[in-house]
Amino acid sequence: MYFKYLDFPEYTQDVQDRFVAYLKTAPDIYHRRLGVSLMLLGKERIEERFPEIRDLFKPYNLVPEKYMVFVVWKPTDCGIHADDWPQVARINLPVLNCQGTRTLFYGDHEMITVDRPGGSKVHLAKRQNLAPVEAANSNRPLLLKVQTLHKVDLPQHNPVPRITLSISFEVDPAYLFDVL
Repeated sequence: MYFKYLDFPEYTQDVQDRFVAYLKTAPDIYHRRLGVSLMLLGKERIEERFPEIRDLFKPYNLVPEKYMVFVVWKPTDCGIHADDWPQVARINLPVLNCQGTRTLFYGDHEMITVDRPGGSKVHLAKRQNLAPVEAANSNRPLLLKVQTLHKVDLPQHNPVPRITLSISFEVDPAYLFDVL
């Protein structure tokens, strides 16, 4: 199992709309001018403006460590990759235009590591013609294994940008795969 759907009734359309309005005040992020899809947000600023997002995770004793947005404008913005991340899992929340999009998972295959601008790394599938083994609809909150090969499936005529909020925690949330 590479993902699990989560239920956060407090994560309402109003919260998503306010978050989109906030992102639009940062055009470098909203329009992906930084040249990368995954962008780190300021933790203090997010928690000050959106305490209800931080509070979603209190029942699970999870304390957010980093908030990142994943912005996709076209299907080629996200190839098959595995995140270079110290934890097995993160939680993704849909923000904008996630209906009709999916995260596809490819299982274990040979990878190559590529340096990215700013000093980060990403692990790419050595072969790109892999068949997905699982698919998660991105219009719901997701617990997902980010160290597994995956990619965003953005249909050609889907509204864009497709934006998710990806959250890492002080403790790896992968334990939720066993308890939920």
